[in-house]
Amino acid sequence: MVLVYDNDCFMLEILRIKSRFLGNSFTLLLGTILSGFFGYLLNFILARRLAIGQYGEYQSLSSLFVILTIFGSGINYFTIKYTAVFAKNQDRSASRQFIFWISKHLKYWVLFLVAGFFALSPLIYNSLKLSSIWGLIFIGVGGYFSLLSFVYFGLLNGWQNFKQVSWLSIFSALVKLVACVFAVIVFPTAVAASSCFIFCCLAMWWLGRRLSKREILGDVEEIAESNWQEKYFSKIDIKQDILPTVIFSSLILLISSIDVLLVKYFTTSELTGFYSAMSILGKIVLWVNSAIIFSVLPEVCADDHCASQSSGLRRKVYLATLFVGLVSSLFYYLFPSLIISLLFGSSYSIFKGELWLFGLVFSILSLLLIEANLAFAKSHFKISYILGAVVFLLIVGISFFHQNIREIILVMGSAVLLGYFMMLGLNFFKRG
Repeated sequence: MVLVYDNDCFMLEILRIKSRFLGNSFTLLLGTILSGFFGYLLNFILARRLAIGQYGEYQSLSSLFVILTIFGSGINYFTIKYTAVFAKNQDRSASRQFIFWISKHLKYWVLFLVAGFFALSPLIYNSLKLSSIWGLIFIGVGGYFSLLSFVYFGLLNGWQNFKQVSWLSIFSALVKLVACVFAVIVFPTAVAASSCFIFCCLAMWWLGRRLSKREILGDVEEIAESNWQEKYFSKIDIKQDILPTVIFSSLILLISSIDVLLVKYFTTSELTGFYSAMSILGKIVLWVNSAIIFSVLPEVCADDHCASQSSGLRRKVYLATLFVGLVSSLFYYLFPSLIISLLFGSSYSIFKGELWLFGLVFSILSLLLIEANLAFAKSHFKISYILGAVVFLLIVGISFFHQNIREIILVMGSAVLLGYFMMLGLNFFKRG
């Protein structure tokens, strides 16, 4: 009877995990789809309102914005990793103490980073051959608010409040769409379009702070005493995790974003415009898969801290990711002209034969992201050496092979595939 009871409990636990995985994935996927729809409308309008060269410059500024906010991505990962433990124990007091601790230090680093970016703006302006320095100013101001908002984004993710995370993504995407449309109607330039980053990031910071207070923090001004470090992480110096986490997340973002900047640097604005259009369609696969992957990251982090197993999650994430990637790549292969024309217009269909390659490469990048996040959850920061090698291969490869879009995406695919197999091997030996 005991064996039957234990088996029943085990099966109930498996069903509970499966149900939670599907529910969390669906919630984040819904937020990704809706915010992605607003992004689709934005690019639909920009591709028709801006000249191809101006559209290429806007995408270069967008990639530069992602790189500027790399530090924030590290804070997001860092916050998820530790607040997931508090969430597993339903300890809001520890979460309040942790957020107060990290926010106190974050504001100074953000000011320093943005000031450094502004100091380097003239050099960046000349290197990327931009039409105006005002675009850099706009993304610098937007980057300030974006960096501050990541701590709230990480907190909501760590507590698995994915409904609020989705609302945050949808709201900021909608604000970006409205602000950008008004700007390019008056001034159809890349600089005017980049002004939307200020409004988008300000909205994300405001709503993220508001949702975090309502759902988790309560009145942040009244912080109860809580020895959260001694209680949960007495054997860990979490300050030592900050730099490795920032490096890890920075390299993840560089792999998915630096290609557009390299194309802009080594080629023309027109080719960058065409490449950016294909890249956005490829990144749709990555964005959808990222929602699936991030839906399980908090649980994997918490389970690793408690020395328990996340039964079956890895297999479920792999199956879902492969399904999205392969189906998307097949559609890109069968209907490239239709897909490109719907989003960007027929003038971008000249490179339709390469679209399926973008779907395939970003599907492989999704698999790389799974292995990277599994290693991060277990604090295997040596994975950053592999990520750094992938970034290095991208830079060197694109610097030598950038004659056409096919060359560039094949270089990216080769670097990402090699990195994935190296990560797979490292995680296998670590588990062994």
